[in-house]
Formats: sequence, C-alpha cells, structure tokens
Amino acid sequence: MISEQAKNKGLVHTMMFILKGLFAIAIIGLLYWLFISTILQMHVAINENTNERHAINLANVLISSEKLAYEGEVTCIGTSYPCNHYTTSSSCVSANCGWIAQDQSCYGTPYTCDNYLYSSSCTDAGCTPVNGKVMRGILDVGKLDEIFVRSGSLNLISIKDIGIGYPNSFTLVRIIDLEKCNSFDICDGWIGYLSGPITLQGLSIAKFGECLSEHASADVESFFRLQLTGPALAWWNPLDLKNCAQNNIPSSFSSIFSNSQITSEGFPIVIKYPNGDMHLGRIYVLLGEFS
Repeated sequence: MISEQAKNKGLVHTMMFILKGLFAIAIIGLLYWLFISTILQMHVAINENTNERHAINLANVLISSEKLAYEGEVTCIGTSYPCNHYTTSSSCVSANCGWIAQDQSCYGTPYTCDNYLYSSSCTDAGCTPVNGKVMRGILDVGKLDEIFVRSGSLNLISIKDIGIGYPNSFTLVRIIDLEKCNSFDICDGWIGYLSGPITLQGLSIAKFGECLSEHASADVESFFRLQLTGPALAWWNPLDLKNCAQNNIPSSFSSIFSNSQITSEGFPIVIKYPNGDMHLGRIYVLLGEFS
C-alpha cells in the first residue's frame, strides 16, 4: 500500500516535471518567435521608410528639375551635336535626325541650337542655355507633353530614363490638373514611367512597364479605385498589378513599392499652359525598388 502510494507520487512528480519542461520550451519558443518577428518587422519598417524617403526625394527633384519645371525665356547658343552622336532612336529623332534600326545608327542634319526652347533639351543637344531660371513647383505643359502622355493615351505609355531615378528602380509619375475634372472626380493630366540605371542582371523594367501600360484603363471601375487607393494606383485592377509583377519581375528579386503620403496625397504644383493660364494640380510619385 505504501509502495503503491510512493509510486503514484513519483508518477505525479514525473508528470509535473514533464509539464514544467514543456511549458519552459513553449515560453522559450514564444520568446524566440517574438524576437524573430520583431527583427523582421523592424527590417520591413526600415525598408519602407527608406523607400518612402526616396519617393519624397524624387518628387522634390522632379518639381525642381529643368526637365519639367517652367523656365523664364531661354536662349540656346553654340553648336549642336552631329547626328552620329545619338545612340537611341528617341534622342536621334528628337534632334531632327533619321534612325536606322537595323544598324542602330543615327544620320542626317540635326537642329541648330536656336531651335531648342528649354534648357534641358538645349543641354542634351550639346548647346548652352542662357538666361533660363527654373521655377520650382511650376510645371511646363510643353515639357510634360515631351516626357509623359496625356491621360487619354494610356496605351502609348513608354518607359523613359531622364536621368532622375534611383538604381534598379521603377517610378510611376502621375500629374493631374485639379481644375479639369469630370463629375467622377477623374481629372485630366499626364502619366509616365521613369527608370533609373539598371545594374541587376535579368531585371527588365521595360517588360514590367509594358504590362502596366497594356492594363491601364480609365473606366467606371477606376473611379471606385480612386476612392480606395488614390490617383496614383486608380488606373489598374489590383489583380493586373499582381500579375504584371509576378510575370515580369524574376522571383529572385525582392521588391518594395512606396505606399506613403506622397503616393496617396501627392505634392501640390502649378501647371502652366502655353497661353499663360495657370492651373492648380498635384504630382503623385509611386516608386518601386528592386534588389
């Protein structure tokens, strides 16, 4: 009788010891999981903050750049580059030269310097701009038409490298005229894709941009998406965005897209038309970075 009680007591002590051990293991596992999840959350937060800061920096640079901002009267002087200086079809055609796709060569007689109205295009042609003063935050419609496309021509969007962008990045720029909006609060404006220098092998920003361009639409659904996502993302169905990323960005690359205040609310700007009219507007910058 006594030995049986001692045996039962030993079993109870053994079970208590096992339960305490399991409880200790669970506590250690929980603490480890909390530690790892906290580290991961901090890593994601740091990446998101860095990406957000980059998007804000890009927006500031864009509204201050001579490539978009309005300038005072510019005089372009000097001697322009010969046609064989240009290595891309867009720059060749912009200089009034002819492009041979088969040979990837540029030929003909380029514009003279006095043909260029903006300091950016003047400099790109090898000439020297004089007297132009960049007006920060006032965007020139003529320059916007050169780089971006109007909202009604979404199928013609192409990716451009204007020398403004972070390495291995994709930037969606949306500019709207707040004084030209319809009853659905969809406003006239411009949209375009910009890319920075690509150093990652196998990363094709162009294919990703072409996919977005094919699926962009300004329909009734975009009005409802406008209320949920803001103007920067209202042109795409979320499923189309996901498919474009999965089908055109290699899975070996990690990516992060800005989802910040500058993405959802934009920067206030003024849009200057050729007739002198000034309209209030906003610029939205959505930045995707790959690594």
